[in-house]
Amino acid sequence: MITKETRNDVTIEYYEIVYEDKQSAEFWTWTHECESLATLTYKDRTLHVSRNGEMYISIPAEDLDNPGQWVEHDINICRYTDDLERFAKTDFELNNLINLWCNEREYEIYHNNPWWEVWNDDVLPDGEVFGMFYDAIDWAVDFIRNDENWEND
Repeated sequence: MITKETRNDVTIEYYEIVYEDKQSAEFWTWTHECESLATLTYKDRTLHVSRNGEMYISIPAEDLDNPGQWVEHDINICRYTDDLERFAKTDFELNNLINLWCNEREYEIYHNNPWWEVWNDDVLPDGEVFGMFYDAIDWAVDFIRNDENWEND
């Protein structure tokens, strides 16, 4: 555990420091496996917030044989955060990169994307999916405090 906070009687243990400008799951992809970044507890209840999913982002390179055309190039395939940070270091920069390639140049760069997942084996076995870390934390705080979510537990 790196840090702990209490919000509305819910204890949140963080295993990494997630900065406000770097909440996208793409910046927390170090393996193909699920990685837990926070655990929430309230009474006898527990929820986990994990980064899940594989990342495969392909930043195109200009085709040397066809100037002005873009092609996938092995050196620009981002599978892990270290790869991606060569092109974007914040959520804002990542969104600009996506907008440039997907919207303006109509080139699909996402092949697989990671996400944040709030889960508990008993009450949320399929998890609840989020794009931003603190959206997942906020939702989890509300969910864990709601007695109706735990009636059958």
